[in-house]
Amino acid sequence: LAKYSFDHTTEFVTLVSEKTFNVAYELANGYDFTSSGAGAYTVEPAYTESYYEDPSTGAPVPITATVSSSYTAKLTGNLKSRNYEHRKAKRHAARSLAKRSTLPKRDIAITNCASSLKNDVTLSAQVASLYVADAEKYLTLAANANSVRYETWFGTFEQANHDRVLDHYGKIRKSDLKTYTFDCECTEGSDVFAYVFPDEFGHIHLCNQYIQAEVAGTDSKAGTIVHESSHFTLNGGTKDLAYGQTRAQALAVSNSTGATMNADSHEYFAENSPALA
Repeated sequence: LAKYSFDHTTEFVTLVSEKTFNVAYELANGYDFTSSGAGAYTVEPAYTESYYEDPSTGAPVPITATVSSSYTAKLTGNLKSRNYEHRKAKRHAARSLAKRSTLPKRDIAITNCASSLKNDVTLSAQVASLYVADAEKYLTLAANANSVRYETWFGTFEQANHDRVLDHYGKIRKSDLKTYTFDCECTEGSDVFAYVFPDEFGHIHLCNQYIQAEVAGTDSKAGTIVHESSHFTLNGGTKDLAYGQTRAQALAVSNSTGATMNADSHEYFAENSPALA
């Protein structure tokens, strides 16, 4: 799961009315079928809600696609993804680290990064920890009340939604961002801030947009760490339902429960830039 920059992206496709766009995607690049085995698999969209910009107001308007059909494919042969062995080794390392969780926590690990970037990575992990602690404290003190800050990013107050977000921040804080591994080996495009594999706990890949971002503030290095850490299954397993402040705010209005599972919503609430009470 990755954080993208829509301000710099080169990967947009403009669709005019009644036109289609076909994408060829190799499932083996993103999925490991070794456990489930060969057989027939039905593929359909996980999320169908998006937004378009109203040309008269510039405001985002929710739009939901109708899934008229799905696609079933039969898989046979070698079902290991190209990255399977590499990712398997990472999962083994993560499990080993989990087994050592009773030992003193290790220091931050920074790999494959230029020396000039290491100080910023360390500082942004520290700032991200402060962001998360502040978000958790804020939600704890406002346990039964709405606020502009909460409503902007997570919609009208509902106790279950509030408690879910509070739980996410609590898990992230307890995991200690300052002990994560930050890896500048990035296989994604120049429009990406960072990405993680949700089950490879504590390992964040940093990319081009992260390097260019400020340490703190909107869409910052620290905020990116909050975003990516929320994706880890052990921290709540958020998704990327809406990117950017405008879309995240629209999601809070149209689908408050969805906002509580959106990584950018967690980032922007924690960054609180511009500041909201």
